[in-house]
Amino acid sequence: MNTVPVDERLPVILVLDEINRTDLSRLFGEAFSLLENRDRAAQLPGFDVDSEPQELALPDNLFVIGTMNLIDQSVEELDFALRRRFFWRPAGFEPDPIIEINEQRWSEYAPAKWGWDRAVGDMTRLAERAMLLNQQIALSPHLGPQYELGHTYFFDAAFFAGRWLRGRKQLSGGVLWMGNGRPRPSIEDLWVFSLEPLLAQYLGGLDADTATSELSRLRDVLIRGKVE
Repeated sequence: MNTVPVDERLPVILVLDEINRTDLSRLFGEAFSLLENRDRAAQLPGFDVDSEPQELALPDNLFVIGTMNLIDQSVEELDFALRRRFFWRPAGFEPDPIIEINEQRWSEYAPAKWGWDRAVGDMTRLAERAMLLNQQIALSPHLGPQYELGHTYFFDAAFFAGRWLRGRKQLSGGVLWMGNGRPRPSIEDLWVFSLEPLLAQYLGGLDADTATSELSRLRDVLIRGKVE
């Protein structure tokens, strides 16, 4: 029987999305304390009075990754026993993936006659506007840094631009904005379908007029690059 040397084993990755939405002590059971004690095993009782006790140990090549959203109030309920067993790393907004992912998707959604070279300028502008939008969200008296939008919400730009380009014979300007900076229907669609519903939900606790005004302000930041 062939065995793989310890230092050549592939890591085992367990990803728990929204890890804060469950009772982790009950979920992990005895494994909870074993997360940081890989050098020993816990003895478990048998299933019935006639069963032999069993041992539970976690392999040293097991990595547990948990994700969570900081605006979720249940984050505050996480106890320190959990917190000290994990290394915490903020995963914030990054502009570069907006360009990279939309480039990967471009050939799937856009007509073949319109190459990525026709879109890259506007996608770069989109990444810059997304940064500007998040800056304004962070400064907003109604929101704050914890409500900044992740870069994944901008990944559908290629889809909306590609759909708008279908059947077009000529193109003057970009695929999201015209040459004079006026918005195309494609960037309007990205706002309406991908961004506005989420921001409206974040602003749901405000009165209707205040929420509408703030949504309009944030729309102008993305669409027109306008900052008051």
